[in-house]
Amino acid sequence: MPTTTGAEIAEVSSQEATSPPKPTSEIEAKGSAVPGSSGGAASDPTPEGVHTVPPPPLELTASIVPGIGRQIDSEFATALKDMEAALGMPLWLFVHGTEKGTREIHNGLHDLLLMSKHELPKGQQVALLIDSPGGSAKAAYQIATLLRRHCGGFVAVIPRYAKSAGTLLALGASSIKMGVQAELGPLDAQLRDDESEEWRSALDEFQALERLNAFALEVADRSMLHLLPRTRKKLDTLLPKVLHFAADLTKPLLDKTDPVRYTAASRALKIAEEYATRLLQPKYPPSKAQQIARHLVEKYPDHGFVIDRQEAESFGLKTEAFTTEQEEVADRLLPFLEDATLIGKLIKAEPS
Repeated sequence: MPTTTGAEIAEVSSQEATSPPKPTSEIEAKGSAVPGSSGGAASDPTPEGVHTVPPPPLELTASIVPGIGRQIDSEFATALKDMEAALGMPLWLFVHGTEKGTREIHNGLHDLLLMSKHELPKGQQVALLIDSPGGSAKAAYQIATLLRRHCGGFVAVIPRYAKSAGTLLALGASSIKMGVQAELGPLDAQLRDDESEEWRSALDEFQALERLNAFALEVADRSMLHLLPRTRKKLDTLLPKVLHFAADLTKPLLDKTDPVRYTAASRALKIAEEYATRLLQPKYPPSKAQQIARHLVEKYPDHGFVIDRQEAESFGLKTEAFTTEQEEVADRLLPFLEDATLIGKLIKAEPS
């Protein structure tokens, strides 16, 4: 049996100490090299010694709300900048979320936009991204006319919804671009009910009298059809009695109608119709503008009724679909729209 000298043993021990450990599995044998190393089939494709640095997050905010001192989520900011690029025009934001405690269009917003008018491009159309449940019809009309007069027009961009006064604002746009899931809404004005302390559609009062009138006429018609063949009396004899019967039947309901409230409801609906007609007229003939406006005011049973692109086209309101690129960016915006409140253009944030 061969013998090993002490010197040979020392030499073998020294080699084992300096050699890399053998792989214990096939996966390790094929190599999962440390990034930047030169060996192994699964090594980092980045050239040795070269390290990619991700771009810094965008530090942006909206110029009016929340203002220069509040940075918005960088992922949200990136999506907004991508939407601006996809639209090919300056993007302004009109997004009402829950962050600032207000979810409506009001006169104060018009005043803020008016004070920021110098930031709007003169004679150049802007894209207005609208995400709003509504608010004041007067304020929406004023904002639309401000953008028209100063910029020469604007494009309404609706990824999710523009309801009520938000719809009215969109009607003032040169064109309305809507995402696949985007919604407009009816223009039936909302009135505060002091007794229930809730908001109710002005159509509730307006349509109540119409339905009572229709009910009274139906009662009279059915009564005449029932009595004429049975009594064999003349029409002139039966008609006064039938009309009196119909009036007595509906009188208790009519007595509950408040004429002052009815007048206020009728006036509120007329205001919404007139604002809508005026905003639509540059793009439609006067008769068509009034027809579309009246449809939006009177033809829907609920204030939250969904008016998508197909429904809008059914009564003559022209809209445009997002391009594939715009739709993809809109999908990235949707998770942020419920909470965010952004008014104005995108600017660099400077947190205090």
